[in-house]
Amino acid sequence: MHKRKKALKYEAKPDLSGMLIRDNTYLDSGLEGLRELSIGYREIQSALKKNSEEHRINAEDHRKNTEEHRINAEEHRKNSEEHERIFNRLNEHSEALKELQNNTRDLRNDLLEMRKSLKETNRAVAALGNIIGYSLEDLAKIILPKWLKSEENIIVHNITRKFTKLSNGAEIETNFVGKGTRNGRPIVVIGEAKTRTYRAEINTFQRYLQTLIQKYHGIEIYPFFVSYLYHDSAKAAAHRHGIRLIESITLVKLTPSGLIMSSPDYNPCYP
Repeated sequence: MHKRKKALKYEAKPDLSGMLIRDNTYLDSGLEGLRELSIGYREIQSALKKNSEEHRINAEDHRKNTEEHRINAEEHRKNSEEHERIFNRLNEHSEALKELQNNTRDLRNDLLEMRKSLKETNRAVAALGNIIGYSLEDLAKIILPKWLKSEENIIVHNITRKFTKLSNGAEIETNFVGKGTRNGRPIVVIGEAKTRTYRAEINTFQRYLQTLIQKYHGIEIYPFFVSYLYHDSAKAAAHRHGIRLIESITLVKLTPSGLIMSSPDYNPCYP
């Protein structure tokens, strides 16, 4: 009976090693679960952080886009206002252009009238110039023989207006042409008369002379000009070409009537 009680008491003694093994197994399983939870938690935190950063970037992009839209809207408003101003200016320019066209048409009509008047004035001035020119030419034809004899020792009895025909069929009209002698040698006097003489008239006369000289086969030519007024450019050109300039006042002084223009205080070249 006593042995049996011992045996029963032994049988009731717990298996501690097995319990420790089981507890360790449970502990390992729990630690593994905690590790897995920790890894999952970190992954969730990383994902949340990434999502938060993406959300922040998206919010910043949205803010920038909103700002760009605002700027574009402001530029569009300014462009619209500028287009309106341009449109208004174009309308103003269009009105101004219409007015300018009307003024131009009126000006053209005025110019046509002025051109007609100018043509009439030119004809009147040309006629008056011819009258004065012919008066000077007529006076010179009478007085020149006396002046040539006293000033240049040239004896010429007749000075006339002459048309000289050239080999090509053209003609040159010369106011004064006369044949005479100087110191017993033949000479031809050739001249022009102008109321006012400038370089252009002297140069034109010189070109005529070069053609006329060929017509007289080596005979001495005495070129001269008679005018009321000589411009300085005409004086320089005449000196260069060897053309004698005769002031009309010197011819007047030789007239028998003793005109008042022969006074030494009168000089038509400097009115």
